[in-house]
Amino acid sequence: MRHLLLTLISGWAVLATLHCNDAATINPPASSFQLFPASCEWYQPVLNSDTELNSPEIIRNTVWLTGDHSGNVGTDGAFPVNTVNNAPLAAKLTFRDGYNCREDYPDSVPSFAGMATQNGEYLNDPNHDTDGAKDHHLVVLDTGTHRLYEFYQPRPKPAGSATWYCEGGVMWDLDKCQQRVSGTTSADAAGLPLLPLLITPQEMATGGIKHALRITVAKTLWEFVSPAVHWAAFKPALSGDYMPMGTRLRLRSNFDTSMYGRDVKVILKCLMVYGAIVADNGTNFSITYVRDDAMQQYGERWGPNGDGSDWHSINLVDRSIPEKRLTAFDFQVVKLGTRYTTTRPPCKP
Repeated sequence: MRHLLLTLISGWAVLATLHCNDAATINPPASSFQLFPASCEWYQPVLNSDTELNSPEIIRNTVWLTGDHSGNVGTDGAFPVNTVNNAPLAAKLTFRDGYNCREDYPDSVPSFAGMATQNGEYLNDPNHDTDGAKDHHLVVLDTGTHRLYEFYQPRPKPAGSATWYCEGGVMWDLDKCQQRVSGTTSADAAGLPLLPLLITPQEMATGGIKHALRITVAKTLWEFVSPAVHWAAFKPALSGDYMPMGTRLRLRSNFDTSMYGRDVKVILKCLMVYGAIVADNGTNFSITYVRDDAMQQYGERWGPNGDGSDWHSINLVDRSIPEKRLTAFDFQVVKLGTRYTTTRPPCKP
């Protein structure tokens, strides 16, 4: 895992046509497009919310879960958004037993052939297979039907067929704050949607991110708090002052942002006002964003060589200047509320 610095990684593109699917484009939703109602929990500010009493202990213990005890905050993943408009439901879908029930997902979905996934890969039907791929997510936004499809490890099975197999996922109705059944996952471990928690290039351009961000930590408790509806943890189980899935982290309000440029301040202000929601186990204190080349302009300014030459290590915080590093110790744990240990309910016969 790379060093945990607040970075932006490569590749944020403007309306680039996909390789094998002329009906879809890689394109984040327009700033005027509403992803879920404004009443959803991730749109609510936490600037003045109470802090968990043992917040310092929770932060410290989570930092010490890995060999890097600096607590540096960074990014370690980007998600392309495949945008379609009233796409025909041309593909059948099956899921791994134990992740989802039959009633959790639609019988048919838009064809995934040629769509872009995390890590910059394309689902080039008929021979694409992601067996063994790490964190292989697919995000498909249908602006015509107002549906959001998010899947984990999608691939045709058998190869070349019109049936797609996924480890997990869900179709979200964007017209309501749709909560998964308690104990049920989605394409993300916490059972939350991915897209509304990601930083988009439009938000960076306008200077305003008005939602919580998605963040991962190395390990979480076998518990979850709202808005999460699912826990996922490694064995042996943690106990004590650690984070349940769904933990809301907030950058402390007295954090000095004066030394940072305008673009970094956009993200820091968001972290102060809306915070970040722990949505999965992964790289410790890592924030995620939409992968799109429209952000190349920022990379050219922020690249480690000043020329944007290294798209996979674009530093928003100068690692050579200690006082400009953003670390987990600059954050507070927002009051957690009720903790749940619900497991997935039995599937319907």
